[in-house]
Amino acid sequence: MVRHTKAAVRIALELFRCETVTGHFPDEVKDIIISALILHDGAKHGLEGSRYTITEHPIVVVELIRNNQDVYKNLDTKVFNKIMDGISTHMGQWNTDYRTKKVVLDKPKTGTQKFIHMCDYLASRKSIEFNFEAKISN
Repeated sequence: MVRHTKAAVRIALELFRCETVTGHFPDEVKDIIISALILHDGAKHGLEGSRYTITEHPIVVVELIRNNQDVYKNLDTKVFNKIMDGISTHMGQWNTDYRTKKVVLDKPKTGTQKFIHMCDYLASRKSIEFNFEAKISN
């Protein structure tokens, strides 16, 4: 899980350097993206530690964070909500419970949400290797 999260953040940092892809994200948007990526799989196996990924894990982690107000009490509400929206939509098209076949997650709608999903998706690809020792240069 740590490797995956580091990879997703690394992808975001690399893509921030490419204005063709990101335009020019303001620092606040970059902070929202990085925050969402760090937190996005915080409850991947649910709160009871399921052996497998639970489909609704984005909703579980968002509820967990929202229920612990001390964690975010000094954060601007608008920024906080954008982080939570990025987390809750990070699964993209994989938003259906495999057992019930019901849609349980929203798909990303905004550019920021889609970017978060893309970073998560690319970090999950087994065909992409990451050199975490390499420095990110400007």
